[in-house]
Amino acid sequence: MSKKSSTRKVGQQGNKKQVPLAVNETSLKFQRRGVYVALAGAAIGLVFGAAQMMELRNHNHLSIQPHLTLALQDDVRLGDHGWYLSNNGLGPAVIQGFQLYVDDRRVASTAYGGWLEVISKLGLKAACFSMALPGPGTAISPSATEHVPLLRWDPDKGASCRAEFDRFLLESQRIAVRIDYESMDKTPGFIEQKPTRLI
Repeated sequence: MSKKSSTRKVGQQGNKKQVPLAVNETSLKFQRRGVYVALAGAAIGLVFGAAQMMELRNHNHLSIQPHLTLALQDDVRLGDHGWYLSNNGLGPAVIQGFQLYVDDRRVASTAYGGWLEVISKLGLKAACFSMALPGPGTAISPSATEHVPLLRWDPDKGASCRAEFDRFLLESQRIAVRIDYESMDKTPGFIEQKPTRLI
């Protein structure tokens, strides 16, 4: 009997050694697959994370972009009579340059931003108008209701000045302006326009 029991023990010990080896080999295969899947998941996560960061950066860039517009206005109700600059964007515009043109020629004068030369070339009376020059470094804040008058007729100056403003409206297609600006993140932009319509 002692021989059989010793044989059984050896056989049992032999089986115990073989089974764990077989389990370890398949276990290693599954572990390797798990590592590959984890690495692939991490790589996909990095790609999506980088794409999301780029999208966030683009969103932040757009969320501070100004959008300057120029419009002629002749509104008795609001008292707005002139050529106005406004910012309809989301962030402030910092003015870098301002240049006027008459008959597609650059205005060389810098007096009042060149407005005196423009008014003279159009044959208008300067005393009837208020002129503004948004100089370098001036920030135009975004607002749906506020606008900066570049050239304005003041109704308090009387009927003869109203006639001058009407002449300005007729001659306004001869004028153009270019305004260079930067957004808060230093992205350059410009607007170049003639006064094309009344609002």
